[in-house]
Amino acid sequence: PDQVAHGPPGVGQEDLYFDGVDTFTGFFRNTTQNDCVAWPDNCTGHIVDFPCGWTSFVTQQTYHNEIAVESNGPEPGSGGYSYNAMTQIWAAANATQSHVLFLWWEPEAMYQQYLGTSAEFQRVNLPPPTQVCAETRVTNVERCSADWQTRVGDPKGACADYPHALMKVIGTSLQDISAPPGMPEPLHSPALEAVRNFRITSNQLGQIF
Repeated sequence: PDQVAHGPPGVGQEDLYFDGVDTFTGFFRNTTQNDCVAWPDNCTGHIVDFPCGWTSFVTQQTYHNEIAVESNGPEPGSGGYSYNAMTQIWAAANATQSHVLFLWWEPEAMYQQYLGTSAEFQRVNLPPPTQVCAETRVTNVERCSADWQTRVGDPKGACADYPHALMKVIGTSLQDISAPPGMPEPLHSPALEAVRNFRITSNQLGQIF
């Protein structure tokens, strides 16, 4: 037992970054890529990226904005981390008061969980998004390519993420139930109209988590 772990990992817990019960609080160390003594001209910091299949522009954004970081996680192709691993890493960073660089989004449960704490997320500002940038982003396939030039893509696509409008999807079955064919209008259920009129902002959605 020491200040990092109070015992060996249990069966199936060997790859945990944080166990959530204070048995293992996490441990951050420099890697070969972070060793600026051995590699003074091309050492990099570490960033936690998404796995392949998820939308991410981290490699394109960091490379063309001359931010010397890369993700060296276990996920093939992207060097990213699974969702479960990413939440453990942030919990470990909070427990050990370590600095980590992440790609994340909001509204989302983990983002909300740490609001108002010392582990609250801090935004990194990148060049503002434009239509040209949006059209020159790397695709999910390209970001996991074995070819480095394909992965970093066009410098025009290295801007910040642009906001996404929240969409509301209503199934046709609700309309069929609320207003069946042949039913007099006074007997129609107000459910469909209530759902159509429902509005919620991103901030309000975030408070739900």
